[in-house]
Amino acid sequence: MDAETSFGLGRELENWGGVEDLPAMRTHYRDAAEAGLVEAMGRLGLLCEGRTQAKLENRLPAEVQGDFVEAARWYRTAADRGDLYAAFWLGRLYAERLGDWAQAEPWYRQAADAGHDTARKRLAAGANGAARRVAEDAYLMHMDKLRGGGRS
Repeated sequence: MDAETSFGLGRELENWGGVEDLPAMRTHYRDAAEAGLVEAMGRLGLLCEGRTQAKLENRLPAEVQGDFVEAARWYRTAADRGDLYAAFWLGRLYAERLGDWAQAEPWYRQAADAGHDTARKRLAAGANGAARRVAEDAYLMHMDKLRGGGRS
């Protein structure tokens, strides 16, 4: 199967499937990414980070532990090939999941320079903005637990 077809199947599963489809998504995205499809590299990064699972389970990303090393590798590979979304996602991984603004800033800047509006906003907010978003997520998780789980 060619990279575009494999990527398309992964996107279809991501858009219309469920948590049970995560292994198949990973296979399709990995096949397409390893064949050099830049967009697949970014989507695989999201899957490795745990954001795809969080989205499918209607949970906050902080509630799902992913493989941050592998996610960063795929984001970086895609960003180095010009993917502004992957640059943004890598910045977000460093800022919000790893708490490292110094590593996040250049990736946010790369995305912002390429026209990513949210990256511009994150740069303007700086490290304090990243810390605020992390604190808000922790608060929401705490409130969900008090209510008995499950985000609506």
